[in-house]
Amino acid sequence: MIIGIISGAVLAEVLRLLFLTTKINAYNLLFNFDYIPLIGKYSDTSSWTGMSFHYFTCIGSVIVSYYIFKIYKLEKNILPYVILFFIGSLLLYFLTKLSPEQPAWNDWQAFISFGGAHLLYGLVVGSLIKSVIGNRDGKNDFYRV
Repeated sequence: MIIGIISGAVLAEVLRLLFLTTKINAYNLLFNFDYIPLIGKYSDTSSWTGMSFHYFTCIGSVIVSYYIFKIYKLEKNILPYVILFFIGSLLLYFLTKLSPEQPAWNDWQAFISFGGAHLLYGLVVGSLIKSVIGNRDGKNDFYRV
């Protein structure tokens, strides 16, 4: 769980600093979930609901990806996390087209920034998992992620 929180903080801060220095607004996409049925009505990118959504997503994605990669004995490799989160971010970027708070569809700077920040997110997730899990025997892995 701590890996998701740390990695999520890195992701959010990279995009926040990018926004503060360049005004490229991919940062807001992390907290926006108004396009998701049933829960979207609670979306507020400037309140605790948006931040909670971001961190729950980060924690959940780390746990799920770890156990999926574990099936294929890839859980200690960094590259699968980098690829997964990069491709996932590109798909998510276009899914936000359903949201009223989206960047323009042709805002390539936001698109590249969002994808690049998620490359870093995948690198942080994979590196932390590799260093925390290391060569352990595999007992109680859920609590170590």
